[in-house]
Amino acid sequence: MHITVAPSLTAPLNLATPDLLLHGWGVDELRNGFFLMCVRPARQSELPLVELPLHPSKTHRTVLFPPARAIAVIDILVEPLSENSVRFAFQLSQKIPQFLPRWAVQTILHQGMANIFASMQKAALAMATNPKSDHAQLASSPEYRPTAEWLRSKFERFLQQQKVAT
Repeated sequence: MHITVAPSLTAPLNLATPDLLLHGWGVDELRNGFFLMCVRPARQSELPLVELPLHPSKTHRTVLFPPARAIAVIDILVEPLSENSVRFAFQLSQKIPQFLPRWAVQTILHQGMANIFASMQKAALAMATNPKSDHAQLASSPEYRPTAEWLRSKFERFLQQQKVAT
């Protein structure tokens, strides 16, 4: 399964404006109890049919560090535990300038991950409460129906197996 390119995630900080633009794929191993997502930097040369957002140096100004696009490699292991619980682990590889102190790296990573999860939570809540939200409209569109049914069948089958096992 291929994951389409998400809009770039720009996390404006007081010191810098890092940007993260990714694409990836998933490995369906729910029959064994997990799902793996692998995301890599999105490059225009690899996605000729997609118009990628401008580099943050073209759209943002910062005081201390120049705007940059992170070149991150992220792998996320998702293990559904119940209908409303999931455990996951992730691995992140990102080249970091040697001159940055560890506390700055930790702050940027923590804020970046918090922004990603906050965006995911906001989209999920909007889908649940507003049928006119962008994501809810996409999920209910005829074009998305085969994907939604495929995903639903995977998770429903997995959740049924979990109920039988307990």
